[in-house]
Amino acid sequence: MKVELKDLENSSKEVTVTIAGSVMDAAFDKEIKKIAQKAKIKGFRPGKAPMAVVKQEYGGMAMNNASEKIMQDAVTGSIKSEEINIVSRPEITNLQRNDSNDLVVTYQVEVFPEVTPKTYQGFELERENYMVTDKDVEEAVGRILEQRAELQAVEREARDGDTLIFDFKGRVDGEYFEGGSAERFKLAIGSGQFIPGFEPQLVGLKAGDEKEIEVNFPDDYHADNLKGKPAVFEVKVHEVSENTTPPLTDELAKEISKDEEVADADEFRQRIRRDIEEYMEQQSKGKLREQIAEKLIEANDFDVPKAMIEDQARRITSNLLMQYMQNISDEKQFQEHLDALSPNYAEMAEKQVRTSLLLHAIAKALNIEANEEDVEAAIAREAKNAGTSVEDLKKRINDQARDGIEASVIEDKVIDHIIANSQVAEKTVTKEDMERQREETESEQGA
Repeated sequence: MKVELKDLENSSKEVTVTIAGSVMDAAFDKEIKKIAQKAKIKGFRPGKAPMAVVKQEYGGMAMNNASEKIMQDAVTGSIKSEEINIVSRPEITNLQRNDSNDLVVTYQVEVFPEVTPKTYQGFELERENYMVTDKDVEEAVGRILEQRAELQAVEREARDGDTLIFDFKGRVDGEYFEGGSAERFKLAIGSGQFIPGFEPQLVGLKAGDEKEIEVNFPDDYHADNLKGKPAVFEVKVHEVSENTTPPLTDELAKEISKDEEVADADEFRQRIRRDIEEYMEQQSKGKLREQIAEKLIEANDFDVPKAMIEDQARRITSNLLMQYMQNISDEKQFQEHLDALSPNYAEMAEKQVRTSLLLHAIAKALNIEANEEDVEAAIAREAKNAGTSVEDLKKRINDQARDGIEASVIEDKVIDHIIANSQVAEKTVTKEDMERQREETESEQGA
């Protein structure tokens, strides 16, 4: 087998494999003999027909089978012998016999690019430093306590956010309609559980009140007989309740902390402050990483295989689908989010692929590796973020996942090296600055 390689654009190669005619003849003989053993030819018992007759009837099939096998062996063998690091499926572009009766197979394939980084330090970067305030801590504590809020009945008029228990009966065109009534129905005002315009009219009612609420069913309502029609709901309120948030006591702080031992409420607040500081530090490093990625890509141009970009785009799509399915129940809103982000997939994927290739090429140039201690520390951090134990997380980590963790550790080490060897300007930011930046980013993505 003779192999010739030719470099093409976009990290592709053209591979030409020449197989001796004798090899092809042997493969054909093997196939035709296999067919002859079971061939059913009129006038002969199965497997007893003369070879000349079998070749006349099944020669084309045998040649196709032999060519297919030789072609597959040629592709697989050449990739292995030439150590071609492919990233796409080989595409056969030519298959023919030459003048010497040899079989010539030509295929094209995208290969892992050889990246030689030229510039990867001395950048001008900006790091955002967020000073955690007492207000930030109290707001975070408040959100935790709200999760433990309990409903308590109140003797006052209902407000937005209160929960009501009430009976209702709906009429359309003066007639009560199926599915339009319920007793002791529980509803939080502002939840959007009822049709538009209904919940705001519950504000001001108290236990024992009765009222008729006039609304219009939406034009896209699921029931055809109610779409766009005006309706009147007879409402009788039984109970008004409000969410009561418990105060943070030493006992509650210990209960909330569970595995993380805290002595009292003050120590709980200190733990919350540390958590916020760690989170903001990760946010800051993430933005710094984005700056580094942009500067690395700008300073180091190279071809990226289309297959790598498409694979990464599929991973991005899959991850976003999972996130949306968990957080968005409305199908229309779900589709709107996908449509808004879809145009950015390819661009986002290419940037991620380029960045990863550059970081690992730099790691190779600097002999940066991930040792066992680094990987264990990364697993511990991931376990903490996931709210699970290191032991439980390790049980779910397979070899592929561990390779991914090791790759992330290497990339983080390279990022740290670049930061240490660049000019980094420090910038203090406020919570308002971060919220404004987030709004601008979301606006750009939705544009």
